[in-house]
Amino acid sequence: MNDKENASLKGRRFLLKLGGVILGIVLLVALFPRLLDPLVASSAAKREQFLRPSLCDTNTVDSTNVIFSTVVLSGTYETADGDSGKFEIVTCGHDLYLKREWKTFFGGWRWNVEMAMANFYQNMRVGWRGMGSGGTGQGGYGNANNELLAGRDLWKGTNFVGASNDALEFVNGSNSFPRTEEFSELEKFGTYLIPRKIVFQDNNRQFTYHVEKVQFRNDPTEPWFLEKAKRFGYSLQEEQKLLSEQSGSKTNN
Repeated sequence: MNDKENASLKGRRFLLKLGGVILGIVLLVALFPRLLDPLVASSAAKREQFLRPSLCDTNTVDSTNVIFSTVVLSGTYETADGDSGKFEIVTCGHDLYLKREWKTFFGGWRWNVEMAMANFYQNMRVGWRGMGSGGTGQGGYGNANNELLAGRDLWKGTNFVGASNDALEFVNGSNSFPRTEEFSELEKFGTYLIPRKIVFQDNNRQFTYHVEKVQFRNDPTEPWFLEKAKRFGYSLQEEQKLLSEQSGSKTNN
């Protein structure tokens, strides 16, 4: 092979190597964000308290002979349109209410929180998918005392009454959002009946909550709910004033 042929062969090899380097750079630029997505999502998830397995400790009290102030229902949910995840409903009397739904998936996560207090209602969702936000939303209004919320009708004022075979279906008031609720698969805990299944229709979306765990507790109480409200930008001083003007404590007595 003469010098001219050697030079031509070296030239072709150089072009092949250069083409390989350029192709590698193009693929790296195209794929690197996708490869990084799970790491970024995981890092972001660590900052989200509403993605944690439980906002409450595991200790409970015996509902048969101990005064309790709070009831926590938790388990899994599914929707008629194929979504699913985990949920937790924390109630301290009829007035103090927080429900959260959350799920994690490869490269992303999302949570939704609905809460109500004496003169406050808020529904907020936050999501993350890949390198950026997966969607957020927030909505709320004033007095929510009569708003139908999943599991809320297990309370009557400050008294926990549980479910009843004579009242398993509930409908929201005519001046509120169209919502319906149905209890089923009742199970006795102490002297109370608890629905193991709650079907909740919110406008055109149907949620089915499967209650896997029931806790009768003496916490969390008012300060915990007020602290959560900070995330929604609510005036804690105003809400505390409203709560302090109410008579009675949030107990099952």
